Amino acid sequence: MSKRKGFFIILEGGEFAGKTTQANLLLKYFQRLQISAIKTKEPGGTLLGKKIRRLLLFSREKPDFKAEAFLFSADRSEHYSKVIIPNLQNNKVIVSDRGWPSTIAYQGFGRGISLKFLQYLINEATFKVKPDLVIFLDIAPEVYAKTWRERQASRNKRLTRFEKEKIDFHRKVREGFLYLAEQDKSHWHIVDAAQSKEKVSSDIISIVNKKLPKYLNYQNGHKR
Repeated sequence: MSKRKGFFIILEGGEFAGKTTQANLLLKYFQRLQISAIKTKEPGGTLLGKKIRRLLLFSREKPDFKAEAFLFSADRSEHYSKVIIPNLQNNKVIVSDRGWPSTIAYQGFGRGISLKFLQYLINEATFKVKPDLVIFLDIAPEVYAKTWRERQASRNKRLTRFEKEKIDFHRKVREGFLYLAEQDKSHWHIVDAAQSKEKVSSDIISIVNKKLPKYLNYQNGHKR
């Protein structure tokens, strides 16, 4: 990969943490600043990825845990080669709704797959491209359980395979995210997702504003 010029943000968290809502709000914030930005997601950030996403989230046939990890890796490789890397090279700010940390949290801590094996898959699929900022929207298992019951009672809400997992699984997933945040405090920031969406958005923007000037300075005043 040639020298990157963009700024790469990943929003992470467990189920019902509000990642998609916050990704949309953050994109609008960049647009108000007239900063060229895109929003994407994993899985499903490409045409091929959308097909993989349906398999992973809604397939009636439950894949083997390693097969699940390989499917996420296939989606990620396509995502980085066709979306992440080209947009970084084109000076864009990228806001991704989930990314490789979810594989460590879900398939590693949640499913029990070797972290060393998963890290190898991640390195290959991402071409070793790292995010500039990871924001973890932290939600307690008890809050998750309440939202799950509300979703289950709603006929209009279709639950994914991951949303249907037992509470112990989601506790392990949260443990995985917290582990990653502890390992890389310079890039990871934790936000309490149980707050109002407005307060969560405000906290995220505050974090971004501390990091973004380095990106803007790098651009040397180039208008995007």
